[in-house]
Amino acid sequence: MTPEVLTSQQRLDRLDALRELLERRGLRVAPTRVGQYLKALTQFVALAGQRELEHHEFDDYLFTLREVDELLWVFKGLRVHEPAGALEKVEKALGGQRFSSEDLNSTARNYLFELRIASYFLQAGFKVEMGDEADLTVRVDEATVHIECKRPESPTKVRARAKEALRQLKRRFESDVTGRSLGLVAVDVGRILHPAQGLAVGVTAQLARDGLRAQLLKFDDEYQLGQVFRDETRILSVWLQVLTPVLHVVEQQPATRFSSLHLPLVPEFGQQWRIFNRLRSAFELA
Repeated sequence: MTPEVLTSQQRLDRLDALRELLERRGLRVAPTRVGQYLKALTQFVALAGQRELEHHEFDDYLFTLREVDELLWVFKGLRVHEPAGALEKVEKALGGQRFSSEDLNSTARNYLFELRIASYFLQAGFKVEMGDEADLTVRVDEATVHIECKRPESPTKVRARAKEALRQLKRRFESDVTGRSLGLVAVDVGRILHPAQGLAVGVTAQLARDGLRAQLLKFDDEYQLGQVFRDETRILSVWLQVLTPVLHVVEQQPATRFSSLHLPLVPEFGQQWRIFNRLRSAFELA
């Protein structure tokens, strides 16, 4: 998924609106990453009116856009509805280093990933809860879908994080006396596909999308995460996602790609398939 095309000034304006919202809610934004991005975007906008960016400046610009676009995506969902507990997660998500590649502690961006996935469901009109029981909970008709969000930090951790999600979801199922709980696992594979958290280049937006999708398919072929969950029939799917700054050569348009691959784990009939299909309105944003 590619967010709407925004100019640097539009991004700056929207990020400043996010700052104002958070400060009205009592959060100190200036010392966080948001403050750094506001300063950087202000400088980029000023430079754009004077000269072309040098190579290192343009790289810095693309990585800044990647971070800003993720925050604006979260903000877009929270403007539809702010679940209880979301503000606390936003506060935690604003920590960490300026760029993902610089982070030695992944805690802040783990929270940001939960907020990113929540935004899909919020934008699609689902009721989302962000409490302690699961990373996210989405109500779909009579069912409760618990969502566990994982960001494996290395290839050796991929299946370990999947097994952790399985254990967590099994505990959710066991504690639900109604027997109507289902599960979904969202996995950010960015640090596996792009260990240096670099950028991608595509001749066109279509080719960039196809290239990233091919990487996700290769990841699935190599790690076969569906096998981890094959004996737990209440888990609907595995959702793989990678977030990448991209330069489209022909259009000369920098953008951020939110690329996804959904791996359904349930038969294509019955109640679980029906609920999975109800969730498609959120999935299709990806």
